[in-house]
Amino acid sequence: PVAVDPDDATTPVEGDLFAEGEVNGLRVATPLALLRKEAFSRSWKEYEEITGISLAMLEPVVRELTSHGKRAAVDMYRGPVQHTDGFYAGTAVITLNVLLGNADWKGGLSKGGGHWHEAGGKPNSAYTFAAMHPAKMTTFGPRITREKARYEDYSYFREDGYPAKRPWFPFTDNVYQEIIPSFAQGYPYPGKILFLHKGTPALAAPAGHKVIDMLRDPERVPLFIACDVVIGETSMYADYILPDLTYLERWGTPHVTPDVTTTTSKIRQPVAKPLTEEVVVDGEPMPLCLEAFLIAVGKKLGLPGFGKDAFGPGTRFDRMEDWFLKAVANIAVGDKPGEEVPDASDEELRIFREARAFLPRSVFDEEKWR
Repeated sequence: PVAVDPDDATTPVEGDLFAEGEVNGLRVATPLALLRKEAFSRSWKEYEEITGISLAMLEPVVRELTSHGKRAAVDMYRGPVQHTDGFYAGTAVITLNVLLGNADWKGGLSKGGGHWHEAGGKPNSAYTFAAMHPAKMTTFGPRITREKARYEDYSYFREDGYPAKRPWFPFTDNVYQEIIPSFAQGYPYPGKILFLHKGTPALAAPAGHKVIDMLRDPERVPLFIACDVVIGETSMYADYILPDLTYLERWGTPHVTPDVTTTTSKIRQPVAKPLTEEVVVDGEPMPLCLEAFLIAVGKKLGLPGFGKDAFGPGTRFDRMEDWFLKAVANIAVGDKPGEEVPDASDEELRIFREARAFLPRSVFDEEKWR
């Protein structure tokens, strides 16, 4: 084996993609050799039994997929990967594209264009949220889902050894289906309050009926608070339901999916009068929603980062716009010098105001936005 520079555009790289051998007394093999060995470790009959898919059904699909050179790709989003085994399914999909050799080829798989970073931290950012909190708290220990964590690195392993009480996930994150079962079991640690927002695991997670049993047991889940736009399949079991805003009524900066190959940022802002009731938090009227609840609780507890000097001297965090308009400003100036958007013209400002004239002042107040 010889080391090569993948960025060297002048020296052609040639070699055996399926090589196996020995280096300094150690057995070595290329990734493709290992992949082929694993693929051929079972017969077609075994694969049919495991997957429930017959060779007669699969073979035409395989022939079609491999009949277009690099102008064929296997994409993934939601269904194929947003489930318990999604990480491994995603790895399999990427592997198919590697075998097709289509990465960065026309008609093949390409990297997404990314976005401008609303949280700051870039050379041209107007605000960097991570550096602005006056008394930022830090976390320690593994997440309750044990994602991005090795079991062997923690005292649980030293004290209990193998097997662990629940799976650990050192290579992946967003293990959504593990949150409630882990909370209910109290592993790796117990919790007192379960808070749910933008989700319904009783419907979306495997064995959802078991999730319902857990949520109904106050010994395992002492307090369950849900923030939802409806009384949903999961929130119906909550001790308290906080009405929330729909996507037409709220702020947000959702990211684009990787199928968009140009740099793109979305800005979600209220375009409809909220259906939730109006509440007053520390003198500020606002629609009842997740952000209103968090601001109210933060102020009630006297937490730093809310109210006066929340983002530093002379700043305030009394309304959700105090946060989101800073995020919008970061998108507007871009990550690097030269990416700034031009100032709005008088005509654009007129249209902007008139388009929001029907919104209540608790949602759009130009003076507060300024």
